[in-house]
Amino acid sequence: MADASGLRRAVESRGGFIARRLAIDVDRDLHEAAAAHRRTGEMDDAIRVTQSRTSPTSWKVTAEVPVIQAATTDRGARPHIIRPRKAKALRFVVDGRVVFARVVHHPGNRPSRWFSKTMNADHVRGLLSRFVGR
Repeated sequence: MADASGLRRAVESRGGFIARRLAIDVDRDLHEAAAAHRRTGEMDDAIRVTQSRTSPTSWKVTAEVPVIQAATTDRGARPHIIRPRKAKALRFVVDGRVVFARVVHHPGNRPSRWFSKTMNADHVRGLLSRFVGR
């Protein structure tokens, strides 16, 4: 990895390019990590990676997945009860059959840390180091 002064020069001269490439790579990596949890595609469709300039020498890349499934698959969930909010019953498919239920006792799930692993500092630093040397 380049030293801090090399990183500063690279950001000053090519900050926009670096931010765009980082946003593209983070987006790709998040989609790959979310693929293991893909059932409906809703979580995959919700992934948003944006980049913006915060000052003449600073850029910000933001990644978010604003759906409840993202948090519950990443951090896990305790056992809980699911009830319908706007209807008399819940409708879902089990083994190809349509099932209706007034209440579901969800067993919970363990955390997978797919988002946390993808967005950890070491991973992002590794992505950045590829652009600084160019």
